[in-house]
Amino acid sequence: MKKLKINLYSNFKIENRISMDVVSNIMLDNLKKNKNLIIKKIIPNNFFNIKSINKNLININLMRFERYINYPLQIRKLDECDIAHVIDHQYAHIIKTIRCKLKFITVHDLVPFVFSKKNKKFPHLLDYSLKHLKFYDYVFAVSKNTRNDIIKYTDCPKEKIIVIHNCVEEFFNTKNIDKKKFCEKFGIPVNNKKILIHLSRGKDLKNYFIKNPNIVFKTLREILKIRKDITFINLGGKLDLSNNQDLKKNIISINFQTRKSISKFYKIADILFYPSIYEGFGLPILEAMKSGLPIVASNNSSIPEILDNAGIMHNSSDYLNFTKSILKLLKNKNIVHKLKKNCLIQSKKFEREKITKLMTQCYFQKNEKN
Repeated sequence: MKKLKINLYSNFKIENRISMDVVSNIMLDNLKKNKNLIIKKIIPNNFFNIKSINKNLININLMRFERYINYPLQIRKLDECDIAHVIDHQYAHIIKTIRCKLKFITVHDLVPFVFSKKNKKFPHLLDYSLKHLKFYDYVFAVSKNTRNDIIKYTDCPKEKIIVIHNCVEEFFNTKNIDKKKFCEKFGIPVNNKKILIHLSRGKDLKNYFIKNPNIVFKTLREILKIRKDITFINLGGKLDLSNNQDLKKNIISINFQTRKSISKFYKIADILFYPSIYEGFGLPILEAMKSGLPIVASNNSSIPEILDNAGIMHNSSDYLNFTKSILKLLKNKNIVHKLKKNCLIQSKKFEREKITKLMTQCYFQKNEKN
């Protein structure tokens, strides 16, 4: 069998798109295991010395130059390959300068379109990029929900769209760690405390509202009326507690950590609370499932597709039922045991080998037809 040369086109490091970096690194590691693939990850270089794209309008405009002019110019200089796979859908437009036989792209979510009315802003530049989806040989959607959004918001033919779910690293597992030692490192009380974990993007980042902080606060406040032995860990940036000072002593905010460190937080927690308003996939849900951690989450977007019967789901605004479900899990060991078992069963649907096999099959099958 002839070896295929594959270029994985990533985004600029300065963009700090953590979820995109995670997915691309996992994809790279998975594909490298196939001896019939020669993999090269393309990370574009900035033309301008941009230290942050969130501070001012000038840097935002410079970043637009990087995305729509500089990146395509860099691609022109690359040798021709067999397959190009664009990892971030925001760069769909670079297809115009890619030189290869077959072109694939992964679409993660269409948040700017879904919430354009709420944000009172139409994503014109993203719309421009996604108008190029129809020119790809295959468009990989990370969930059925994302596939439906692609059909709804773009002109990409639905027959080109294939659902290939995400997967996570092997260190998200049920192996025990030294809980006391790990908690001491982050100042987390462990004696007779129940630990709830929540993952957010940080209050200063765009679309933070999707993580539903108001419902998080309301739910925690209701729980604390019944139980005082609660430590709530918010992983991924500080929560805005200016109007919730009464909860301050029960909340520990921890900034973004390494992936291996994140896996250990699931091992010390009792429940993942994930009342998100919208998810294209929802990596934390899969991470928690692989760790055997009970999950209480919203019942919208891709979450039911990923979680299925491995967790308890409610409407994203229903803080009273979130409260009841969390209190029930903290009290009833039989339900916890059942959910842990269901988590591990459900997580097997997202094994790395299965996901990688499906993706490589698409590569080779399409290559054979051309």
